[in-house]
Amino acid sequence: MNEQILQKWVMGQRWLVKAIKVFLRTAPGEAKFSIVGGAVRDALLGQTKPKDIDILVSDSCEEDIEEMLQLMLARRQIKGFKRVGQSFPVFKVEFVGLKDPIDLALARREVSTGSAHTAFRYESEYVSASEDSNRRDFTINAIYCGLSLVDGKIKVSVKDYHGGLADLADGRIQCVGNAADRFKEDPLRILRAIRFGAQMPSCRINTHTYANMAFRAHLLGTVSLERVHHEYIKAASHQFTDTLQVYCDLELFDTIFSPMGGYDAFPERENFVSGTFQAVPEELVWPLTVLSCKNSDWGNMDHQIKTLSRVKSPQEKRSVAILNGLSKLVTRTVSFFPDVYLEEVRQSRYGKHIEDLYSLLKVPHCWEDLPRVNPYLPEPLTGEHLKSWGIAPSPSYKFLLRGMRAFQINGINDEKKFKKWAIDQEVKKGRAVKTVKQLSKVRQNNECEAVLHPTIAAILGGFCGH
Repeated sequence: MNEQILQKWVMGQRWLVKAIKVFLRTAPGEAKFSIVGGAVRDALLGQTKPKDIDILVSDSCEEDIEEMLQLMLARRQIKGFKRVGQSFPVFKVEFVGLKDPIDLALARREVSTGSAHTAFRYESEYVSASEDSNRRDFTINAIYCGLSLVDGKIKVSVKDYHGGLADLADGRIQCVGNAADRFKEDPLRILRAIRFGAQMPSCRINTHTYANMAFRAHLLGTVSLERVHHEYIKAASHQFTDTLQVYCDLELFDTIFSPMGGYDAFPERENFVSGTFQAVPEELVWPLTVLSCKNSDWGNMDHQIKTLSRVKSPQEKRSVAILNGLSKLVTRTVSFFPDVYLEEVRQSRYGKHIEDLYSLLKVPHCWEDLPRVNPYLPEPLTGEHLKSWGIAPSPSYKFLLRGMRAFQINGINDEKKFKKWAIDQEVKKGRAVKTVKQLSKVRQNNECEAVLHPTIAAILGGFCGH
């Protein structure tokens, strides 16, 4: 049954079929090819388009694989290849007609070189698939889809060395071999187990495995914060409350979250999960916990925004919009038109949530109070005004409109002066203005006494002198 599922899945990936046939027909010596890891697991769970398909070569060596790839290149079956693995051989292979490269990795075994959890090296010379499976993290990720050619057609076989099929059927997440050793080798596996539990609601972490996660949790302090952050985001995007509860139960908060982050703003630090929903609106829970990670850069939130953009979840779009707005508020004082940025954020779809999040975090981060809304501001100018002045539509429209809005916010509302300033900006940049052949420099106007942000005054220069 499982072989039938995998056979149908492999044959349904037309690009994969093409690559597999080329590999198998050019295979050196006794080399064997398999698909292993999350792609096989997901295919057996019914996902027809698993991501990150890795092809493994066992019973071979690096020199033979490089010779095989050189032969494929000479035959113009591939466009090129590149060795990317530092500790062990992994090749990115670019096939003719395929958009993305295929990862080709040599089977490897881990050899201990000391007592520390990082003290080991890899061997990849003529390693079998069975030996390779011993280094895998969880049994459900150690199911191998063997590949062979029979009468010119691809035939798959299932190799299950650690009972992964039974665990997958029973919804059980457990380590390959000794759980304490697996987590000592790579503490990040603790967070991967949490993520797999969140991604696959039908699976639960085995009791013995969970106990060893708690036992080895202190080793997460040796893992880079970026990797920790990535695993947390991916898990929480699938099962937010459950993920936080597991992190809380394993006492991982001081490892994951910063005292300057969101959880310190909650009234009940010792009961973070319930405190989350009691203290802040639901819309802010996800952005706040993302920002709570220790590697969050509060002055530049691009990393958090990019991370969220890569993780597909029901909260992703809303959270990205809120974080983008918060980033604008935090950095607006060094922008050209800070008051305009503030107005744009307030008028956006999630403006109220963004301002609430800013207010919640401004004290621990010493952010300044936001100015009050001025209910008497005139209507902003539009692109139609610029067109009527002979300025052709261009990317500069946004700058011009923001500049004129900055004047309005600061008490200046003279359309004639706006027109002169806008045309002058276009002339300075070498762009033609239909209605004006030549425009002299705008004279300083002593009537413009409004107090402007220093950056605005510097940029808008001659329009408002002091």
